[in-house]
Amino acid sequence: MVIKACIFDIGGVCVLSPLHAIRAYETKNSIPSGYISYAIIASSPSGSWDKLERGEIPMDSAFYTRFTSDLTDPKTWISFLRSRGLLPPEAATRPPPRIDGEALFWQMMRESRVQNPPVIAAFSRSWPRRGLRE
Repeated sequence: MVIKACIFDIGGVCVLSPLHAIRAYETKNSIPSGYISYAIIASSPSGSWDKLERGEIPMDSAFYTRFTSDLTDPKTWISFLRSRGLLPPEAATRPPPRIDGEALFWQMMRESRVQNPPVIAAFSRSWPRRGLRE
């Protein structure tokens, strides 16, 4: 049998998940747990993260600016607070957390460049050594 293609799920499978870096960023910056992921999902499918993943926009300073904007959108913040039952009367005027999209992005990338040892070991044990063609 000739292998014609091999497809890998990178983030959180072959390498460590960027979600660990997101949680660490939230903790360090006193942001409620889960907010950043909520904001990324809320901006979908037209958010900067989705557009970057689809190759529709370059990873440049404009991306970081848009990513920061997605993460600090007041409507998303209020929606998150409501979804968690965290919206006391004074929270309606509380500004969204300060998030530096560029710093967060690179923290995520540093974390998700580390190979996931159990998965890499499994590949090494199961990948055929002979008969591979490029």
